[in-house]
Amino acid sequence: MENNIWRQENAQRHRGRQCVMAQTAERSELGMAQRDLDETPNTRKDRYRLLVVDANADVRKIVSEILEPEDCDVFHQESLGELANRLSLDPPFDAILIDIYHTVEKFLEMIPLIKRLFPMTELVFMSRVDDERLWIESIQRGAYDLLPKPLDKRELRRIVINAIEKNRTA
Repeated sequence: MENNIWRQENAQRHRGRQCVMAQTAERSELGMAQRDLDETPNTRKDRYRLLVVDANADVRKIVSEILEPEDCDVFHQESLGELANRLSLDPPFDAILIDIYHTVEKFLEMIPLIKRLFPMTELVFMSRVDDERLWIESIQRGAYDLLPKPLDKRELRRIVINAIEKNRTA
């Protein structure tokens, strides 16, 4: 049974990688360069890959402290400007946690682009703005959820793990 689960996870990652490779033309929308996924070293297959994009080092540290014990390899990115480059160099992430700190529309426009390139990657946004319209629009565009700041540790753990496991069990 364990071997069957591993095969399913491996097949999902392979399909995700094929999708990424097939959509090279769309990479230009994010300013992304072509990459060879097979040459990029992977983390252990039994651990989740999470990218945290937040300018605040304390938030990145808290997220790591909460999720690394939950079998997550947590990677950090300080700014959105570096996100396209990071996505072009690394293997696909299971989830990306992004702080909404500038123009909301810019973040909302990113959702369908990232989801087209990485359909198996779930997007979770964090925001200090408690806005129901923002939450609804984020979900409609393809985000998994929106976490309010300051972060509640249990809610963060629950939402991120559920987002990651959504595609692992599909």
